[in-house]
Amino acid sequence: MKKILLLVLLCIVVQAQAQQRYLDEVFSDVAATKDVVYGQNYPFSFGTANLIDLKMDVYEPIGDTETERPIVVITGAGSYLPPYSLSPLGSKKDPYLIEIAHQLARRGWVAIVADYRVGWLPFGGTQTIRAKSIIQAVYRATQDMRTLARYLRKDAAENGNTFGVDVNKFVIAGSNTGAYNAVNTVYFNKEEELYLPKFLDDFGQPFVSLDTLGNFDGTGGIMGYHNPQYTEYSSNYQMILSLGGAVGDISWIDPNDIPIVSFHEMENQGTPFDCGVVIVNSTGDPIVEVCGSNAICTRALEQGVFSVYNDAVFDDPYTQVAESRVGSQLKNAFLPFPGVNFEPWGFYLCDVTGSPVPSGNPDALYCGSTSNPGNDEFVAAPYIDTVMHFFAPRAMWVLKLVGYEQFENSGVSSFVKSSLHIFPTVTQQAVQIESDNSQVEIQQVNLFDINGRKVFDSGKIKTLQYSLTRNEIPGGVYILSITTSEGIAQEKITLL
Repeated sequence: MKKILLLVLLCIVVQAQAQQRYLDEVFSDVAATKDVVYGQNYPFSFGTANLIDLKMDVYEPIGDTETERPIVVITGAGSYLPPYSLSPLGSKKDPYLIEIAHQLARRGWVAIVADYRVGWLPFGGTQTIRAKSIIQAVYRATQDMRTLARYLRKDAAENGNTFGVDVNKFVIAGSNTGAYNAVNTVYFNKEEELYLPKFLDDFGQPFVSLDTLGNFDGTGGIMGYHNPQYTEYSSNYQMILSLGGAVGDISWIDPNDIPIVSFHEMENQGTPFDCGVVIVNSTGDPIVEVCGSNAICTRALEQGVFSVYNDAVFDDPYTQVAESRVGSQLKNAFLPFPGVNFEPWGFYLCDVTGSPVPSGNPDALYCGSTSNPGNDEFVAAPYIDTVMHFFAPRAMWVLKLVGYEQFENSGVSSFVKSSLHIFPTVTQQAVQIESDNSQVEIQQVNLFDINGRKVFDSGKIKTLQYSLTRNEIPGGVYILSITTSEGIAQEKITLL
């Protein structure tokens, strides 16, 4: 099943067009500023008075002259446990997080990979103990994400904007546990949400006490549990990028919430695709019910959160795949991956035996986690590429980045398709391309194989009729991409 899926992913082709900031990798080199302390807070240790540093790594494009850039804050997996305690992951040094950050930075974003506080009681003797400790862990992590947003706004206002960010264009992102952070930082934001029955202890008290742990905006709490910082600044984000995340309860999502772009493994055994009870992997003990991407996006659609896309059109192969899997109503926000279990976009560091090693070991091999042991950087690459190409245009539209107007519903795409005639689409010889409208002039014809390799390029042309002859091109399924004076059209063809 995985091989079939990879073929589907690999045949998705980037349209042949001029490179554009935020959509394409317009920068070649990336600079990293490591271990920037963005805050201090108390760890999970039953009220210790010892503050710990919260650190982030910042990735920026080299040679960029823009001084106010959109930002993506990313956190990774780890099950809210210390790095490498029970799994080969859980650090801002995890290679797949660095790769995602580099791809974003090369597109002109500022990408931050951050650590956050971890710790809970997976082996607690009762379901209530486990549920309470994990919800508190999630809450502490969301506090850290809000602290990070406030730190960046304080730096921009008081310290000369060290990293050149636009404080009104923040995206919060994450993978698996990190995606829990991203989703709940935004959607878990009201005191009444603490009082759902599944979040109450045996005495009817909420698992999270705002008086003890501090409130959603960073104020309050008591020494040893919470350290308020930069509270005069906003904690807000403007968009969510979730890779395999879940929300504590879908009732937390309301019409005033910000949009999410979500990816999810349909066979994920740890985070439900819809709603379900999360379990402790090593024991099978239940923890608490949460709701994954399908439930999140369905609820967001019902609440009108996706109305932001009403005037947008994303007419590309990635959107077409999304529509085939989730339908026309969710295609702008949700792309699930069938046939995979855990983080197909993830890869970590292992030794020659396949055992996990700490990140940064120069002699280590790239490999998957214990939940996805076959993954390496090559297996993960098409998934990361798919995430980037699906996310980028939506982020441009939501944040109104330079060039977002190209996605306005102007009718150009349907106009181009209706003007072109491509025949036959199954052939042994030539494919004819004709335009019946002088406004839709054929300017370039490309052919891509299922591995995304270009096998034919007409070069620059100017015509209303074109014949693509097969010559030495082997039989198979291809993507025909036609650049016209009014836009790009694509068609699947089969050479016998």
